Amino acid sequence: AAEAVIATPPPRISVSAVSTAPPNSTAAEAHPRILGLVASPCVLAGSQTNARLLDTLRRGCARYPGLRLVLNIFDVEAADAARCDVEGGALFASSSGPPPCIVNVTHVLGDKALFWEAAATPEVLDRGEYEYVFAFDNDMRIADDGFDLERAASLLKKADAGMGQPRVKVVERPSMASAISLWRTGSAIMPNGTVGTPLDDKSYAFLSDPLPAGCDALLLEFCENQAPLFTSRAWAAVHTIFLSHLDEKIFRKTNWGISNTWCRVVERYSAHARGCVLVDEQLATTDERTIE
Repeated sequence: AAEAVIATPPPRISVSAVSTAPPNSTAAEAHPRILGLVASPCVLAGSQTNARLLDTLRRGCARYPGLRLVLNIFDVEAADAARCDVEGGALFASSSGPPPCIVNVTHVLGDKALFWEAAATPEVLDRGEYEYVFAFDNDMRIADDGFDLERAASLLKKADAGMGQPRVKVVERPSMASAISLWRTGSAIMPNGTVGTPLDDKSYAFLSDPLPAGCDALLLEFCENQAPLFTSRAWAAVHTIFLSHLDEKIFRKTNWGISNTWCRVVERYSAHARGCVLVDEQLATTDERTIE
């Protein structure tokens, strides 16, 4: 059996499944090594949320050979997981089996920031030789609608930025994304690495509008928490300086405020030329309520 890439977790993580090969296997050598973090509830009565999620994850595993996933079930302890539709139920135990690139299923109760802090320590990244961390919500269609996670990672690297996010396509209420304008100002980063003229404040609906012509990325001072992508170096800074110091009582209920803070942490402490950028990729969501 392949050695699991996630070590014995801190006490508040309870683990119920570990599988698959390490990310530096031959099949993944030519692809960026990405640790994906996603959380979902145990059971949503009458909802197809987890059915859609598992389908997305299976296709994501097939499309991105270097992707490895940690799935957190945030509303039940491991002892009660047998009733979950993603574990003890028919979906996870179906003939097709679980998504093959899942390396861990955890049960960190509360909001996703606590899960991120507990499941993706710098030691985990070093052990798995991960180059990137992708923390995405369970409604994000990471293998659909033309989105290319590997290209997003390459654009982040090209911009020498520590953290980035794609534009967001809202499937059910497109006006939600178009109503959100750029927070403060941003400058276009061109293919040759030069930085263009800053955009006027609130002149650019950054979730929905295409990037300026010829632009690979756009500088941001704000990055949403529904699909952030980090380099491993930036993640180590965010984890060590920021996430590990969060008030657990607050973040059992909310992740509000993180989006306003972590770009500056990455800019100051990750030793990249730039902090946060919007990369020239678009990711679809089926739930606009996750947009801040």
